[in-house]
Amino acid sequence: IRLHYLTRHGQDILSSLLSALEWAQQGTKLYPSWPALWVDLAHLYLMRAEHQTAQGQESKPDLEEAVATLRRALQAQPQDIPAHAALGQALVRLAARDYNHGENPLPLLTQAREHFSTVLGAAAHRDNAEAGAGLRESFILEAEYRLALGQDAAQAMAEALQTARRDATAHKDSADAQDGLARVLLAQAQQSLSRGEDPSAALAEGTQAIERGHRLRPSDPILLSREGDLFLMAARFQHALRRPVDADLRRAQTALTAALQANKQRADTYVTLARCHLLHAQTSTGNTAAMALVHGLDASAKALAISPGSATALLAQGLLLLAQAERAPVAQRLAMVQPAIAALGSALRANPLLAAEGREALGRAHALEFVPHRR
Repeated sequence: IRLHYLTRHGQDILSSLLSALEWAQQGTKLYPSWPALWVDLAHLYLMRAEHQTAQGQESKPDLEEAVATLRRALQAQPQDIPAHAALGQALVRLAARDYNHGENPLPLLTQAREHFSTVLGAAAHRDNAEAGAGLRESFILEAEYRLALGQDAAQAMAEALQTARRDATAHKDSADAQDGLARVLLAQAQQSLSRGEDPSAALAEGTQAIERGHRLRPSDPILLSREGDLFLMAARFQHALRRPVDADLRRAQTALTAALQANKQRADTYVTLARCHLLHAQTSTGNTAAMALVHGLDASAKALAISPGSATALLAQGLLLLAQAERAPVAQRLAMVQPAIAALGSALRANPLLAAEGREALGRAHALEFVPHRR
């Protein structure tokens, strides 16, 4: 529990984690038929994988080790419910890693749901909440993957929303359950906005879920970051309607600033902040727009310092650099657009599933190379 708390708040846990891993490995050697020890060891592998992901390092070996460890636990006791719940979570985490690298997560998600079904099919058990959360995450990952491919994601989105609402109602005292609902509603709002539909209902319900989460866990960086995501999405909708975005952007930036005060090591929060500055620039003129781009690039640089090679951070950086180049005098554009092309290309190589936004921006960037320049 202590390691989870420290991780949430951006504290360095590596030395403590390595010590805990050593003890857990020794425990499984001494008592190989005790499933609980294998489950504890797997959770530590998952925590190290989370640490690696946050640092921009490859986490797949530890994720695969966690899966293998839990399979050994189930060999010792096939009906062990905590092992089934943990294995489902490990498979979802491995699927998320694959999705974030542009790979197909669906086979792993199918396997994960089988283990969650085993947990939920048993009598009331303390692991039911973990299984429900994992099931929700499996459906939202599937929906996001299908949307990235341009496929129909309606069924997966509906399953995710149903599961998330059920969990948020059943576990009203769980901030994680409220955040899980907000995460699904944010994805639903994104889907609606991409279709030209009104996402306001999903955003309002998501904001209410975050407010419940804040009452349960004040000043939590994950909840605050999600709140920033929701208000940024609201601002994007207002921008699509050609309405003022200032109020929603201020609320987004306030939430994101508070999130970074609680945890300065969350790259995703900096990426959202960079996106806020990009939208501010797109809806402003003159020096105000120029300074917004500078602030956005600073946020994207901080994200990349925390998580080098992050595809979403590289994409945000590329979009900001492209916006700078497009606003520059014609004679300067050719030189200024080259870093944008490099960042956008790196983002797409890191995660081809970002192509919907990345390729369009890359096309605009390459077009600037052929604009006549003064000699």
